[in-house]
Amino acid sequence: MDSSSIIGWMIVACLLFISLIIFSKPVKLLFKVCINSLIGISALFITNYLLAPLGISVGINVFTALIIGLLGIPGFICVYVLHFVV
Repeated sequence: MDSSSIIGWMIVACLLFISLIIFSKPVKLLFKVCINSLIGISALFITNYLLAPLGISVGINVFTALIIGLLGIPGFICVYVLHFVV
C-alpha cells in the first residue's frame, strides 16, 4: 500500500470514530424508547387480556406504543385514562 491510501484509510477511520461519538447519545435514547415501547406493548396485551371480560380494552398501535415508549409507566396509565375520557 502506498502512503496516500494509508492516509485515506486513517481519515476514514477518524471520521467514523468521530461520528460514533457524536451519534452515540441519540442512538442510546432511540434504543431505550424502542425497548420501552416493546415492554409497554407487552403490558398492554396482558392488561387487555385480563380486562377483556369487563369490556375494557385499549387499541395497540404505533401511537400508543410511542406514548408508552416515551413516558414509561405514566404513559401506560395515560393511555388507559384517555380510553375512559374519550
